[in-house]
Amino acid sequence: MLAVVAITLVASMVLGAILLNVRNQYTLTWARTNSEAALLLAEGAINDEISYINLHLYDANANTRSSQNTTASGEPFKGRKGSISGTDGQFWVFTSADAAGNTAWDGNSSTLYITANARVNGAWRQVQIGGPNMYSSIFTNYGVFGVNNNNGTNTSNVILNGNANLHCNGTVGTNGGVSTGTGQMHFEHASNCNGNGNNQTKFVAKGTCANKPVVTQATSRPFPSCTEMLKKSCNKTWSQLSSSNDNSKIRTFNSSNPTLTSSGTKTCGFTGSNLNTSKMSNCNKSPDTKKTAMIFPPGDYYFTNVELDYMSTHEIILDDQGATVGGNPDEKPIRFWLRNTSYNDGDYISMPMRSSKEINTGTCDPKNFRIFYSNDSSNGFRFDVSNRKAPMNVYGAVYAVSDSGMSRCRAVFVGDEDSNECVLNGGLIADRVSIYGNARINFPGNNLGNKNDPPSGVQYNGGYKCRG
Repeated sequence: MLAVVAITLVASMVLGAILLNVRNQYTLTWARTNSEAALLLAEGAINDEISYINLHLYDANANTRSSQNTTASGEPFKGRKGSISGTDGQFWVFTSADAAGNTAWDGNSSTLYITANARVNGAWRQVQIGGPNMYSSIFTNYGVFGVNNNNGTNTSNVILNGNANLHCNGTVGTNGGVSTGTGQMHFEHASNCNGNGNNQTKFVAKGTCANKPVVTQATSRPFPSCTEMLKKSCNKTWSQLSSSNDNSKIRTFNSSNPTLTSSGTKTCGFTGSNLNTSKMSNCNKSPDTKKTAMIFPPGDYYFTNVELDYMSTHEIILDDQGATVGGNPDEKPIRFWLRNTSYNDGDYISMPMRSSKEINTGTCDPKNFRIFYSNDSSNGFRFDVSNRKAPMNVYGAVYAVSDSGMSRCRAVFVGDEDSNECVLNGGLIADRVSIYGNARINFPGNNLGNKNDPPSGVQYNGGYKCRG
C-alpha cells in the first residue's frame, strides 16, 4: 500500500512538473508570438510613415509633412497613433531630425529618422530607420508619367499622334487617359492611377505589351509643380531666379589653344534669357568636331524661351564633369529652368548635344542634365528630329508640371516616320506627353537619380535599429 502511495505521489509530482512546464512554454510561446507581431507592426508603421511623407512632402505647412514628435494626451509614446487592418495592436510613429527623437524634422532636410513603437497584447517593440540622404529622386520612379495636372475632365494625357510609336524600356504611368492612335506602345511595367477620377482608356497589356504587368489604383499619383521643384532645389522663386542664375557662366572654347579645360575655354558673354542659335555668334569651335560650341558648366540656367535649331555646324556641350570650371565634386547637374507665361510658340532643342563625360570617357551619364518646363504654351517643349534627318540622343530628364491655374504643361517628342528616333536616355514627367513619329525612352531606374534632385519622397536607406 505504501509503495502504491509513493508511486502515485512521484507520478503526481512528475505530472505537475510537466504541466507547469507546458504552461510556461505556452506562455513563452505567446509572449514570443506577441513580440514578433509587435515587431512586424512597428515595421509596418515605418512603411506607413514613409507613405505619409511621400503624399505630404510638398504641403505648405512643414508640420503636416510628417508625423510630429509630440505625445498626445494620455498616450504612452510620441507620434501619430494608428493600426493596420487585420492585425492586433496599435502603433505610434513619428519623424524627427535626430536619432534621439528630440528635434522635429523641418520637412526639408534629407537627414531624418522615423521611429515607431508598437504594442500587441502587452508586448512592446520599437523600430527606427534613418540617417542622411533619405530622399528618393523625383526621377527614379517612371520612364514616362502623364500627370494631368489642373485638368478635371476625362481627357488623355499620354498621346501617340497618328501612327506614332513609343518604346519605353521601363515603367510608364498616368493620372489621365492614354491614346495610341494607329501607332504602337511598348513598356515594361505600367501604373494606371486616378481610376476614380478619369475613366478614359489607360495603359493596356496588349500587342507588344501583352505579358507586361499593369497596376491600377483609384487615386492620383501626386507630382509637385515646377515652381515647387524650384523652391525645393534652389530655395528661390521664379522672379529671384530670373535675376540670380548661372547664365553668365556659359562658356565656349578659346580661339587659340582650345581645350575642354578652364584655361582652354572662356565665358561667351551670354546675356538675357533667350537661348537661341543667334546667341552662339560669339562662340568658337570645338577642337575635335570643328563645330561652333556653347558650353554649360554645372549650374542653374533660366530661360524664357529656347529655340535651338538643328545646324550641322553647331553643338551644345553639357560640361557635367565641370572640366571647364575646375571640377564638379558635389555632382551638381546642369539644370535648365524654362518659364514664360506669355510666350506661346513653344520651346525646342534640335541641335546636337554631347557631354564632357562623353568626350573624356566615351560614356554618358543621364543623372547630370535636367529640364524643368513651366511655360503656359499649347505647343510645349519638344525634342525634335524632324529637320535633322538623323536620330537624336539625349541623356537626362524632363519635368513639365504646371502650377495651379495654368494650362497643362506639355512635353513633345518628335521623331520622323523613317528610322530616325528621338531617344531620351532618362525620364519624362509632364502634364501632357505627346509623341510624333518614333520616340524611345531608355529609363535607367535608380541610375537616373542625382543627390541634388528634388525629392519625390523618402526611402529606406539603412540605419535599421530595433528594441524590445
